[in-house]
Amino acid sequence: WFQNRRTRWKTKQLERDYNLLKDNYDVLKRNYHKLQQEKESITKEVTELLMLLSVNFRMRQNSRSIS
Repeated sequence: WFQNRRTRWKTKQLERDYNLLKDNYDVLKRNYHKLQQEKESITKEVTELLMLLSVNFRMRQNSRSIS
């Protein structure tokens, strides 16, 4: 009887630990995906800004060479 009781207690404790770990994992996974999306957005924005900067630089170079 005591062995069964101890086994049930251990099983319940394992279930609680598992649920806690699973919840933490799910939160981390959501945060990871959110960070990936933010990174993609920032990378895209930086690329666009670099292109604009390059175009602006070329225009200035062309205007100086004409003058």
